Amino acid sequence: MKYKFKIAFTKSDMFFNISSFLFFIIFAFAHPLFAQKQISIIPSVGIAIPLCYTIDDANADSRFRANTFRIGESFSLNVSYPFNHKLKVYSGWRIGNDAITSIAYGGSQRYFGRGGKGTISAVNRFSLASEYNLTTISALELKNKMLYALLFRLNIIGGISYNKLLNTRENQGTTSLGNVTHFETYTNDDNFSVLLGLSFQFFNFDKEHFLLKIYYNQGGRELIRGHFEYPNPSRNYSATVGTRGSFIVAELGYPIRIKLNKSND
Repeated sequence: MKYKFKIAFTKSDMFFNISSFLFFIIFAFAHPLFAQKQISIIPSVGIAIPLCYTIDDANADSRFRANTFRIGESFSLNVSYPFNHKLKVYSGWRIGNDAITSIAYGGSQRYFGRGGKGTISAVNRFSLASEYNLTTISALELKNKMLYALLFRLNIIGGISYNKLLNTRENQGTTSLGNVTHFETYTNDDNFSVLLGLSFQFFNFDKEHFLLKIYYNQGGRELIRGHFEYPNPSRNYSATVGTRGSFIVAELGYPIRIKLNKSND
């Protein structure tokens, strides 16, 4: 498989990213709603499967498909606030390789092999979401029902995010991917998306440890469109795919508690 990663930072992108996150941090600490008990800052790393979809495959080969299941890496930083023992809200920033235009195709190994080719682009995301506890799961008791090898809270998560491509429109155009020609068009620079999934908050006694999130993010309007042309001994094939920046992701984080003031309870 052959991919090209396309990330271009501009001064306006950097200013937008930093100023937006700093604004949220200042709001979180200054707003009366947050001036209670504690918040948690959660840095996370993740691996995602970005998704694209077929727009036109009339001239594609019979074994063509739009996705090649390329893994995209991500990093996020969120601030979480507990309203009560069941409900939390969180917001923050995430950057990840989520916008992919790729194809997989069949054919003779002698002429162009099997596999997938495409490009993947980075996306900045600013999210607002909630987390609701469904149940607590304890398994493999170690001692007197006090310690368990497996102890976590199972939560459902849902929310929205504003997403902005890091690449500029100057990066669009024709790219050579070996024997495949790829023409990429940026149809929109940003969009909104919704997310839904589960989280697993591992803990013991009153201390939270690792937080695992598995969720699906569905983008709104199209971000990038890619047109591919690839050869065959007897003819040339072509196909067009698009991406809204949708993906499936698993993220692993660690909550860092910050007590804002002293509680009387």
